[in-house]
Amino acid sequence: MLRWIQCKLAILLLFATPAFASNGYIGTPDECYIVSKVDGNDVYLKAAGSCKGIPGRAYVDVSGNVRVFVDGAFWKEEETQSLSIPDLNVTLKKSQDLSKAIAVPDNQFKEEMDKAASNLNNLYRSPEFQGRITAEQERLKNELFSKQMADYYPDDKKEGSKKETAGNLSQDERIYLFISSSMPVNTIRNYIASIARYHDKNIIVVLRGFVEGMSKIGPTAQFVADAQKVNQQCSGANCERYNVNIVVDPLLYRRYAITNVPAVVYARGVNRSLPDESEGLPGTTVASNTTVYGDASLEYILDLIRRETGSKSLASLAVKR
Repeated sequence: MLRWIQCKLAILLLFATPAFASNGYIGTPDECYIVSKVDGNDVYLKAAGSCKGIPGRAYVDVSGNVRVFVDGAFWKEEETQSLSIPDLNVTLKKSQDLSKAIAVPDNQFKEEMDKAASNLNNLYRSPEFQGRITAEQERLKNELFSKQMADYYPDDKKEGSKKETAGNLSQDERIYLFISSSMPVNTIRNYIASIARYHDKNIIVVLRGFVEGMSKIGPTAQFVADAQKVNQQCSGANCERYNVNIVVDPLLYRRYAITNVPAVVYARGVNRSLPDESEGLPGTTVASNTTVYGDASLEYILDLIRRETGSKSLASLAVKR
């Protein structure tokens, strides 16, 4: 900040005239004098700040012989001279000296701004506001993207469909399947097909980050679309797709300390403070969780977890899938 002020002062000292085109400089009776007006070849100087009796220079946008007036009175005639390196050094030194005397005032509205920011944050995170956001998202999905949703998930609106909006896991239970785009394609497809057979929205596939980095969303969208295809030979938007929830959430990786993939986490007592936010945020509480690593079938891994935890939900999930 101080360096920026010094540079600004140097610019002001170099171009202290009504115009920016400077052809040279003239002597002044003191460093405190600056150019206040140029009228043809008449240059008028005025004092700015305290004068210390040290001769100075001022830059003007005229060349040749000029008449110099100090505080309205004629002082002398002189020739303008071209700019030189020593003059730049002197100007920079003057700007540095002046910058030391400049005190940047504290923001008198800081307390009010902090309070307003806190109130806005509380409003955004309030259940009422988050509920409004959720309702608006649903409205936009139904009104603007209903056709696209029907194209990608055609089975959702078929009468007699076996798919359900909620499965056998309770509201506070989760099964997270942590995968990577670097895993074998067939392994990923098998996992997606297994999850689809459970018809449970609380079974979630989690990627650590975007495919090919955050600067490109296309590769990730393509990866998700391909992973959800029922028939991998199909192409286009009308292909039948598994209704499986796939998210990019590095916070979930951090919460459950996932170091390798594939990994399956069974969590109970999941309670997040705000809807539509990552369940990996510190505000989300989890009563217990169990993690299993290894490239095994999802059915086998969930059976291992069921035997270890005694979960009735997992037992029911295995029977009714």
